[in-house]
Amino acid sequence: MSQPVLSLFKGYGIEIEYMLVERQTLKVSPVCDKVITSLAGETVNEFEMGPVAISNELANHVIELKTNGPAGSLENLAEDFHTATLKIESTAQNFGATLLGTGMHPTMIPANDTQLWPHGQSEIYSAYDAIFGCKGHGWSNLQSVHINLPFANDEEFFLLHNAIRAILPLIPALSASTPVCESKFAANKDQRLKIYSENQKIVPQITGVVIPESIHNAAEYEQVIFEPMYAQMRKKFNADHLCHEWLNSRGAIARFDRNAIEIRVIDTQESAKANLSVVKAVVNAVQFFSKPEFASLAETLDQQLLVETFWNCVQFGSQCVTNTLTEKLMPDAQSQKSAQDFWQFFLPADEKFSEVYLRQGTLAERIVANYPERETSKEQIITIYRQLNDCLLSNSVFEL
Repeated sequence: MSQPVLSLFKGYGIEIEYMLVERQTLKVSPVCDKVITSLAGETVNEFEMGPVAISNELANHVIELKTNGPAGSLENLAEDFHTATLKIESTAQNFGATLLGTGMHPTMIPANDTQLWPHGQSEIYSAYDAIFGCKGHGWSNLQSVHINLPFANDEEFFLLHNAIRAILPLIPALSASTPVCESKFAANKDQRLKIYSENQKIVPQITGVVIPESIHNAAEYEQVIFEPMYAQMRKKFNADHLCHEWLNSRGAIARFDRNAIEIRVIDTQESAKANLSVVKAVVNAVQFFSKPEFASLAETLDQQLLVETFWNCVQFGSQCVTNTLTEKLMPDAQSQKSAQDFWQFFLPADEKFSEVYLRQGTLAERIVANYPERETSKEQIITIYRQLNDCLLSNSVFEL
């Protein structure tokens, strides 16, 4: 049964990806199929657990939790996701595994550790693997939070897409959680997004420059975004079976099959509570900038400025200097030198994440601050990520 068409901010589809890791070593544990089979009583791609559903991802050590259909409100979702997390955790422990948050596994070597999902829809994953090679960080070691926001018609699509495009560059400065890759400090606080931007570079039309183009309606979206990437996939790989809306890998993608725009640049945080606080902040900002009076300004925002701001936020996190963009977005606001200054206007009130973020920055910055000598060892890394595992299971926010 198809879902009814919803207007702006009348529903929310939230997806959160977590890792399954060995309880003793925190190495990746490719047992997602076993966990889902145990919960569902059969091997399936998706299983409903009340208000939250779970499903597989491309890598068999990644499991996705998502709202079971559009949620009417963001309130209480943190509790719903945490309840589902504990059910999954209880089952995972039967296979010697535990759940872990953040956007990348800190010590994983994908060439050695990747196992793709071997069951339903595996033909799609195999096709991706044949074209792009999925045993790399860009495919098998990325965990993110997706926000699906609805629109009812072209007018609402224009307002929503404009607003998302305007704030998308600033999201890494709120949600970066990936400063460690292969047991070493990465060049970026949000290394996941750097890798994400490159994992389909043999068909550059798929990801573009991550920040989506300014688009007015569905017909223009088809012409500017869908048709060029479909044409390249058919020409280079005869891959008509992959020419669907989900092929698009920009930082926000239109899903006309469900009348929604999906925001994809949010790193997974350490707990359901932290994830939903980030979601609320992003939704607050999108709602603020989706007002009709903002449309003309958003439409004229320079693409190069958006892209440069995005990569600066990816590299530096909350302290990234972003005033060139933010002063255009909020000219009447008080001084906004950093991205953190911008996000203070949209953080959910009276939530622990907001207080910690304003004091200590992104999760990536909090992780790095635990290594004052800027040197890491696997043992030190595992010590920190055990604390993050504790945060996930206790639904708490990691702080120094």
